[in-house]
Amino acid sequence: PIEIEDPATGGLRKVEIGINNGDNPYVIAQEFAAKYGLPESHVHDIVQYINQNRGGASGTPMIDMSAGQETAPMQVDEGPRDAQTNQFPLLNITGFSFQKAPWDKIMDKIVDDFNKKVADDVKLSLKEIDTLETIVEILKKESRYHASTITKTQTSIFNKLLKWDTDYIFPVLDVARMVLCHPLGAEAFGSDSCRRLLEISMTKASENGAKLPVVLTGIRVLTNVFRHVKGAEFAVDALSTAAGVNSIAAPIKDLTTFPNKSVRNSLATACLNIANAIYHSNQQGTTTNDLLSLIGDSAIELASIAIENKEEETTRRCLAAVGCLLKIIPSGSISQLQGTLDNAEKFAEPSSSLKTCIDEVRIEVSKR
Repeated sequence: PIEIEDPATGGLRKVEIGINNGDNPYVIAQEFAAKYGLPESHVHDIVQYINQNRGGASGTPMIDMSAGQETAPMQVDEGPRDAQTNQFPLLNITGFSFQKAPWDKIMDKIVDDFNKKVADDVKLSLKEIDTLETIVEILKKESRYHASTITKTQTSIFNKLLKWDTDYIFPVLDVARMVLCHPLGAEAFGSDSCRRLLEISMTKASENGAKLPVVLTGIRVLTNVFRHVKGAEFAVDALSTAAGVNSIAAPIKDLTTFPNKSVRNSLATACLNIANAIYHSNQQGTTTNDLLSLIGDSAIELASIAIENKEEETTRRCLAAVGCLLKIIPSGSISQLQGTLDNAEKFAEPSSSLKTCIDEVRIEVSKR
């Protein structure tokens, strides 16, 4: 547990930070900080605490949550300092994910609303609804993920759900992205079904006239497949083919101008996760130039838009994606990147993660 102090009330509350074998401590720390509204300056301390506890150390860190005031560094015992200090690549093939889900609303939409409107041949039976509810109950209990199982038989329900029309599919994609957050979720889908899930999600997200819920949940299926090693490996396999590039990666480029902050952040996360996974994968040498170009171009275009809107974390993730690609491709044109870095530096705080990321990308550029 981590103790969070709120000076407004004078009280403390303990919150759990869960991590599974193979998880990236830096990613978990960033997601934890975002979830509880913690200052970015605490991320490194949280990573250090995670690494300590993985090594059997003890101690409960305390975080000062003073709103709008200076915050003292989170106090933790000294321990091993093997936490990630660079902005890219991430420590391993896994990446960032989106793990909050309004379960009551999701299930109301699927069971009480949309299941009554879809074509008869794709309606869920009572038995299939029971299966879906069982999956959701498992997913609600994040602290029990290490002791729970999701099976291939259970995920086979998506063979029917993914045939729902675009107007009705967003709560289905919401459940699917959360299944991928379970340590056994991607494995339960299997390689072929995972590829099909990614293709359908991104195709639906990029359809002309697709509404925000479809766009956002579709992209977040793609980001969340990188939550665990097996899903990341499946995704890299899917993206190693021309069909995967066209149906999964190309929609990222198509969606860069979608006018929504959350969509931009999700797309930037997808770019970073893909670039990072390619860097770490054994298939780095067989990755198509089309994929690398698509991700690079998308990341730079997104970064430019994020800079205009002063979206620091989205900008950082885009540049981290580009940084990974620079490590993969040691040569090529970088003229557009130079201007993007200059513009990002104009609003980056001197000690921020964004400024660090900019500096690291410039180092990679200087090697070319």
